[in-house]
Amino acid sequence: MKPPTRSAKELAEIERANRKRFLALMGVNIRQLRDQKGMTQDQLAEKARISNKYVHDIEAGKKCISVWVLKKISRAMNVKIESILPNDANVPEQPLVYKDVQKV
Repeated sequence: MKPPTRSAKELAEIERANRKRFLALMGVNIRQLRDQKGMTQDQLAEKARISNKYVHDIEAGKKCISVWVLKKISRAMNVKIESILPNDANVPEQPLVYKDVQKV
């Protein structure tokens, strides 16, 4: 049985929800690792050379970070990047195509 066809708007909503979930899970991982290392947000921020507000927002799942910032955070905590990334990325059922996003 063929899955139902979704509109570009529905696909964009799925993508936004998946992105939000991914960022929240990554923030939880960073907070747990930081706690395991006995670090405060301020200490992580200083060691990673980013603002403490940025660390707070990342841990709250409010910010999408660059690979460079991810590397800085992993180095500051002396952990592998893989340990920060969520195991369950919850990829959308149907991948978005750039032209579909433009329609939304």
